[in-house]
Amino acid sequence: MPELRPHAPSSAQPRPANPASASKVFSAPGQAGVSGVSRSENPRIFHAPPAAAAGGASPSPPPGVLRVLVVEDNLDQAESLEKTLKTWGYDSRICTSASEALALAPYYQPRVVLIDIGLPDMTGWQLAESLRKQGGSDGAVFIAVTAYGDEDDYRRSQRVGISYHLVKPSFQHQLHEILSRLAGGGE
Repeated sequence: MPELRPHAPSSAQPRPANPASASKVFSAPGQAGVSGVSRSENPRIFHAPPAAAAGGASPSPPPGVLRVLVVEDNLDQAESLEKTLKTWGYDSRICTSASEALALAPYYQPRVVLIDIGLPDMTGWQLAESLRKQGGSDGAVFIAVTAYGDEDDYRRSQRVGISYHLVKPSFQHQLHEILSRLAGGGE
């Protein structure tokens, strides 16, 4: 795996991945449930529950179950990923926008945040920075799961504290390895 080097910030817009870069992953050094009120159009997408928003107690997954927040605007992809995560034994919630993720994270307190970079209301990079500033995802590992896979995209992810940058569509094996390490207490 090539070492990523710092570079001057670029004003270029992110670009979809080219096929040659689809298998690259980087890991930053040192990186180591809420049931919600569903949107009427899809009961599998969760928002912060009213009790949690009012400071009340929130149900959570059993101790030791890895909480994974999926932030993906393509509902089919989000639901497919959620199904895979549940098959692997993880607790997960879907948000289809950055604003939903910012609302849910303080209550759900994910251990892992999977972020699509090309979100409709802000980039995944901006979301990662906002989640870190806001709190509620303290100690979470951020993983980009995106079609953006050029070297500049990897560097930008690294600069904002995204620990891993996985490129669609062939990322599931790598994601499974990363989550297995995290669930086992690694990183």
